[in-house]
Amino acid sequence: MTSEKVGTINSDGRILYYDIKSDINLPHFNRSSMDGYAIYANNSNRVSLSTPNYLESIEEIKMGDVPKHKIITGKTSRIFTGRMLLKGSNAVIMEEDTEELGNNMIEIKKPVSFGENILYKG
Repeated sequence: MTSEKVGTINSDGRILYYDIKSDINLPHFNRSSMDGYAIYANNSNRVSLSTPNYLESIEEIKMGDVPKHKIITGKTSRIFTGRMLLKGSNAVIMEEDTEELGNNMIEIKKPVSFGENILYKG
């Protein structure tokens, strides 16, 4: 296999001969791709509109915040698009699939899968 050097304008439809690797991770951390709640995905197993689950919201992650808590079974955290995920969370349930009940309690009405609505570091 041979290689040749071409300008960007002429590179359409071509394949790189060498991998290009970045010196930095983008994003720099695991982050939410949706407004919603960071959860441990197993907390949503068998959840539906007729059989919701209830979680305690322990923190709200705002712009520039570094999470102070860890997500464990029965806990969640309010999170906005692009914000850093808490340790222990492995999914984000969209805001539209939840309801705030007061007293820091959240009702989740739809199951989410491991990794759903997350942009991983790298």
